[in-house]
Amino acid sequence: MLAIVATIRGNVIAHKAKKLAVKINDQQQELIVYKQRTDLLEEIDKQQAILNRLATVTLQKMASGNHDKNSESYKRLDNNVSAVNHLRSGYEKQRQLAYSIEKGASINANERNLADIRRLTLHLEQEIENELGEIKG
Repeated sequence: MLAIVATIRGNVIAHKAKKLAVKINDQQQELIVYKQRTDLLEEIDKQQAILNRLATVTLQKMASGNHDKNSESYKRLDNNVSAVNHLRSGYEKQRQLAYSIEKGASINANERNLADIRRLTLHLEQEIENELGEIKG
């Protein structure tokens, strides 16, 4: 009889432990989602700030009047403005995608998205440095 009580008690404890483990796992998954969402939103906003800076630098160079409208440098600047406008237009869509991350979503896919955004941001920062270097140079 004592063995049956001990077995039942053991099963109850095991069941409670399993419920607790599931709850902890769910909370961990939720934290991962919040972290990924926060990282993506932060990087998206950083990228928008850099886009604004690139647009400012580019438009200042264009307004300086030192470029013939048929020159290669003017065409490059015009392409920069077009690219900036295109990237800016996707801002809200990027934010919506970040907010749509749900528990159980592919962590690897979200990490790849973040890496892609960071790579583009670095490229934009380099483009700003190139433009500023030409102004100073």
